[in-house]
Amino acid sequence: MNVGANENQAATGTVNVQTFTGAIGAPAPAVENNAAADRPFSVNGATFLNEGAAIQRSCAIQKNACANAANSGQIEGGTGQCDAQEAACLASANAKVRRTIKARTSNKARALAA
Repeated sequence: MNVGANENQAATGTVNVQTFTGAIGAPAPAVENNAAADRPFSVNGATFLNEGAAIQRSCAIQKNACANAANSGQIEGGTGQCDAQEAACLASANAKVRRTIKARTSNKARALAA
């Protein structure tokens, strides 16, 4: 049975907040958010208090997997592409944070104007 993302979220109580889709060498590991946990964000079993730290770890794990693939000859192009991919992964997370802050600010402004 193929469990869709929404079904999986309901079954486990977690949601993947890692939105980066680049996959040179390997995809970025999921950043799971479980709001019921004391340390609600996790990456490959390591837990974090905030989303930003967890996404940084996810991007770093992906970079290491990419570098390992480049160094072993599994992918061509050297490790520079891995550095660029990590930068894009982190930028994607930063853009998400900026969108969230902007949305919250807009919502507060609308609430105050009402």
